[in-house]
This record gives sequence, structure tokens and C-alpha cells, in this order.
Amino acid sequence: VGKTTAARIIAGDSEIPLVYVPVESIMSKWYGQSSQNLAEIFDMCELMGGAVIFLDEIDSLAGSRDQNMFEATRRILSVLLRKIDGIDSAENTITIGATNRMEDLDAALLSRFDQIIRFPYPNEEEMSSIFSNYAVHLSNEECLHLASKSAGLTGRNIKDICELTERRWARKILVKNLDASPPPFDYYRQSIQLWKNSTS
Repeated sequence: VGKTTAARIIAGDSEIPLVYVPVESIMSKWYGQSSQNLAEIFDMCELMGGAVIFLDEIDSLAGSRDQNMFEATRRILSVLLRKIDGIDSAENTITIGATNRMEDLDAALLSRFDQIIRFPYPNEEEMSSIFSNYAVHLSNEECLHLASKSAGLTGRNIKDICELTERRWARKILVKNLDASPPPFDYYRQSIQLWKNSTS
């Protein structure tokens, strides 16, 4: 729905580096290592003179303390609270957290963020535009038709569907020894249904 793109725009307009932090880059099987990894990311950003830290799927790092919480997760939450707005805060670093499950986040962590921006799912016109970005050979009418079949999908979902279509079509070209060409409209339409079936 555009959260990562928004983080890129913020970093670009601010002319400071964007540090993308997926969950798997922090988590470790060793006790205390995950929280240390997170603290080091903030410390390195400060050494760089500041950055925009984008914490993707922040709910996986810092759930609510009202729920059953592992000690490792509690330690990560403690580091986040200190680094965002505490005695050990990273003063030159902007922290952006993205989640699809805001209700699972700790209330104290939510209160540390100055703004909460909600990203709605794209509407039909916006989905058509996203399809046209990835399937540039399709007509406006074809993209609008695909959008009408894609209710409830995000921009990332549409990208995945277009990549699935390209892989399916490339496989057919190789197997049937056809000339290289972009995937036909029907392949995109089929891929939407295949993708929905695989995620339902």
C-alpha cells in the first residue's frame, strides 16, 4: 500500500540515507543478540550523522506487553523505546515503523511516534495504474479490467501477480520454443485467480 515507497520519498526529500531494517536482519537464536543487533543499527546510523531507519513489520519486533511476550521480544521493545525517545535516544535519526497490525503494537511504543499515518488499500483506478507500471504493454482498458478483479489487493500483491505472470509466460516460451514476447492479457487475468487461490 506504499509504506516502503513513502519511506524512500521521505529519505530522498530529506537527503539523508535510508536504512531498511527487515525483521530477519535483527532476530538471532542467541540470547540477547537480537536486541544488541537493533541497538547497533541505531548507533551506526548516529555515527553516519543520522539516517531514516525503516523498521518493516515492526509488530514482529515489538508486540504488546499485554500479550504473552518472550523475554527476547521484551528486550527488543526496551531498546526501541530507549532509542526512539529515551535517555539513550538517537537524536539525528528518524525512525519509521510499518505494520499491518497496529492493534498488536505496545501502547508505549505507539506513543513514541510523533505521527501515525494510515495507508488505505488502493482503489480501482490506483490498482489500474499499478498494473500499468509493471505490465507496460497492456492497454488502459486491460489494466482497468485487471483492477476490477483485484479488490482488496495491495501494490505488493499486484507486483507479485505480475511477476508470477512473467514466470509462467517465460516457462511457456522456453518449453514451446516460441519467440520472446510480453505475456498476453489472459495470462495476467489467470494469474490473479491463481494468486488468490494460493493465498486463501
